[in-house]
Order: sequence, then C-alpha cells, then structure tokens
Amino acid sequence: MASVQEPELLRSRELLQAIIKDVPDAILLTNAHRQIVVVNAAAERIFGYARDELVGQSTMLLYRDRTDFERQGAERFAGPRRVDGERLELQLRRRSGELFDAEAIVTGIGGASGTRIGYLGIVRDVTARNAVAAELRETRRRLADAVEALYEGLVIFDAQDRVILRNGRFKELYPIAGDILEPGIRYEDALREAVRQGQFDIPAGQEETWLAQRIANFRSPAQDPLETRLPDDRWTLVSTRRTTDGGTVASYFEITRRKRLEAALTELTQVSASSEGRIRERICAGLAVGARYLGLSTGLVGTVASDSFTIMFASPSLADLQPGTVFDLDRTHAKPIVETGCGFDFVGCDGSEAIAPPLRCKAFIGAPLHVDGVMSAMIGFFSSVHRAHPFDETERRFLAVLADWVGGKIARMRHEEHRLELEAELVRLATTDELTGIANRRALLGDPERAVAQARRYGRPLTLALADLDHFKSVNDLYGHPVGDAALRLFTRVVGEELRSVDLFGRMGGEEFCLVLPETDRAGGLALMDRIGASLRRRDMAVDGASIRITASFGLAQCTPEDMLDDLLREADAALYDAKRRGRDRAVAR
Repeated sequence: MASVQEPELLRSRELLQAIIKDVPDAILLTNAHRQIVVVNAAAERIFGYARDELVGQSTMLLYRDRTDFERQGAERFAGPRRVDGERLELQLRRRSGELFDAEAIVTGIGGASGTRIGYLGIVRDVTARNAVAAELRETRRRLADAVEALYEGLVIFDAQDRVILRNGRFKELYPIAGDILEPGIRYEDALREAVRQGQFDIPAGQEETWLAQRIANFRSPAQDPLETRLPDDRWTLVSTRRTTDGGTVASYFEITRRKRLEAALTELTQVSASSEGRIRERICAGLAVGARYLGLSTGLVGTVASDSFTIMFASPSLADLQPGTVFDLDRTHAKPIVETGCGFDFVGCDGSEAIAPPLRCKAFIGAPLHVDGVMSAMIGFFSSVHRAHPFDETERRFLAVLADWVGGKIARMRHEEHRLELEAELVRLATTDELTGIANRRALLGDPERAVAQARRYGRPLTLALADLDHFKSVNDLYGHPVGDAALRLFTRVVGEELRSVDLFGRMGGEEFCLVLPETDRAGGLALMDRIGASLRRRDMAVDGASIRITASFGLAQCTPEDMLDDLLREADAALYDAKRRGRDRAVAR
C-alpha cells in the first residue's frame, strides 16, 4: 500500500527524472515500503528492465533472492540502524537472472513532517572493476613469485652490519652500489656513498629522510619489503631478514616489469571506466597503453577477410595506417595468426620483402581478436626500432587481456551501431510513403507546422498547395492499380524536379499531395504549379501500346499573420475544389 506521504515524494518526479536521466549510474527512488517510484535510463540498462516494468515494483525484484532482500531490510531499513548515505557492496540480479557485483549508496528521504517517506539509491555495476582488480592481484602474485625465483640479488651482513657476501645479480641490479658494497664495508657507509653517487632516485632535499628510513628498516626489518625506484626508471624490491646469529640477509628483486604491468592495467582500467570519449577513442587509448607497456611505437587492430587485412584502429594515427586501409593478407604479420589461431611475435628484422612497407618492423607481437566469440580480427604492436629483449610470457598474457578488452569494446560498438541503424530504419518507415518514397502524412504535418510558425513569426511569405491527380479513380478502374501506382510515381518525379531543397513535399493519402513553399507568395506558387502541370502534360504514359495523359489540379493558399496550418489546409482544399469545378488541370489560389 502506498504511503500517505507518497504524493509528496511524487510531486517533483518530473524534475528529478530530468536531472537523473543522463547519470551513468543507476538511480532508483523508492517509497518508504521500498517500492520503486522513479528510475533513470542507466537503471534500465544495468538491470535490463524497461521503466514500466520497474516502477511500482518492490526492490526485491533486483536482489539476489528474498532472503537477501529481507536481511538488508532488517539490517538497514528498519529499527535503530537506518541507512543514510552508507556505501554497500552486494550482489544484485538482472532481468535475465544474471547476478552482478554492485556498489550502492542508499540515503533515506525525510518528508515535511520529518518522517521517512522513501529512499534514494545509486547503484554502480562494478563487475568489470572487480574482475580487473582480481586479475591485477593475481598478476602481482605471479610476478612476485617469478621475480624472486629468477632475478634475486643477495647480500649477507654480519652482526655488525658489515658485508660478508654479495652475488653478481646484485651488481647487475645496482651497478654503482655493487662496486661500493665490498666485503667488510658497513651497510650505512655503503648506502650513504651510493646515495651520494646517484644510485637511487631520491627527490632533492629528501636524502637524509630516505636514508633514515632505509637504515631503520635494515636494523628492524619491516614485514613488507620496500620498493625502490632507480634513476633509469627501474624498480627493485628489497627484503631484509635477521639471522639467528644477529646478522642480516637482504634479497633484492627487480620488479620493473611488475610495476609497468600494474601501471598499464591501472591505466587500462581508467580508460575503460572513463565516461569520456566514444568507444573508438577508448580503443585507441587502450592501444596507446599497450604500446607504452610493450615498448613499441605503434598499435593497431585490423579485420581479417579471406585474402585481405583492413585497418580498423591505429595508435598513433599514421598516414599509411588510416582506418579503412586495406593490405593483402599475405603481406602482413596477421597471416600466421590467422593460420594458427594463436599469437605470434618476433624480435629482429622480419626478414621478408613480402611485408607491406608500412608494416615492416624489427619487433612485432600480435594476437587473434575475437568479437562475439568469432575470430575476425587481429591486434598487434610493432616498431621499426630494435627491441633489446624477446617478448616474455607476461607480455603475451597482457596482450591476451588487452585483446579480450578490445574485442569486447568492438562488440559493444557494433551492437550500438546496429541499434542506431534499426532506429533510423524505423523512423524512415514511419515517416516515408512506401510507394513514392516521399514524406507520408504523419511526417509531412510536423514540418509544415514549424514552417508556418516561422513564417508568421518573421512576417515572411509562405504558400501551401494541395495537389490531386485528375480522374485518378478512372485510371485505376480502366488500367489497373499498377498503372495508377506508376502515375503517382510519375507525378512525384515531376514535382521533385521543380522543388527547391527548402520546399516540403509529401503524400497526404490516395492521389492527394501537399506542398509547402517557404519564401513564396501566391503568384510564385501559382507559377510553380503551372510549371509542374505543364511538365506533367508533356510526359504521357505508355500503357499496352496506348498513350495516356496524367494531369493534376492544384489549390493554393498564402499564409497570413493570423493563419495556422489548419487554416491553410482548409483554404487550399477549397481552392482545389474550385480548380476541379473549373475543369481540372489547373491551379487556383484563394
């Protein structure tokens, strides 16, 4: 049952609807009983329901199940603990039955009397965000394991913090400190000298603070290792542990790749979550992220046909790689990817003059790209500059993630384009006369009304004409409807040849047509109708070896400051009647 305060909640519904309609998050306004009163377009899109299917329904419809709905109600909507801007993490259900991760903020709404009259909920679908976060956490774990196993530098200190041993990998990681950290030198002395010689990337003026932190961590090792940035943009991870004899073991791992991957995935997440730019622009931004991460100059996406490769996107945009540029598939690095359905990469000269010049390179990595489950494209990155190291599995994994991301964006883009095409076709079908291809009555009566209003407002001339094919019923009766249809199309062509781009022309129904002529007075309108009539008389129709002549009658009315569209139609109809009464095949103005 609706609350007695519900009218108070509903009074500003139209204003609220206008405010929230373009908000990207789902917004739901409910009454005190958690029945939905207002939703925005994002709520329809996220939950998959039409507005009419949501309004009036309990929000239980959107919860995972009744138990969750009742539990949330008991914990947050009843008793002393009432919601007021609290952020919730929960799972909600779409119309299809699919559960998704959601982040919601719910605020109670008080009425004029101070009682609770409803709730305002803001819901964001965070499924993709959570998936990316999980992927990022998993990537961090795997990278940390790999780095510790393969790229460890090791230094052992005695109980007096003097170096006992350091390995060669440490010197590879820290060339300056490696020369300083010889056996017998104390940790603090070696660290200060390495800072003085510029081994570490420390902001000017913060050297002592940085040194104090590192020395304190060395003497009382923190549970978490410390990350250190080097001047050449490399990163290391330092882990120190005390030994049973009071000494220290310090392990140094290079984590540059991990940090770069984290930065790339974070940037890709930001691109994906951003509401700015069209999908095409976001795909190009994603390619730019991939190129930076892989250390290559150019990223591209292209569609694959039986024997061709067509550029869809390229970042940066190059003259030779514009969208729509077509290459022979055999002259691209997409061919082995298409043949095997697997990724392909190399470092060094491509070794083949068969590759098209814009795609020749010294480093390349590519992967198949699936759109709606079908491999129909390729994503690739290349550079004409030699790459120092071969591509590793982490980079290939990143490319696979990026390929999935781009494939999803392309699928969404295609679905959106298809939707717009369908909408345009529906509009065309609803506003076009199928037989003649000109505007139908529904479409015609909208534009003339605006034209008449504009003519009245600015005091400009405008003439409206109604046209009717003479003896059209007889044509249909004598020769059949196909000949009658041909006569209507002939008349449409003749009129179209005489009209300007600003003139309006449509079929009112049957053999009756309407013309609206802006910036045209009565005399100009009569002259135009006379030309149309004369042109029509010169174009006899051949039917079964015979020739028939089609003529038309016209009734015109010029707009006055007091006339509305209905007045003009009435006047023009009366003039058309006069034209027929006077013998047809003529134009008469009132």
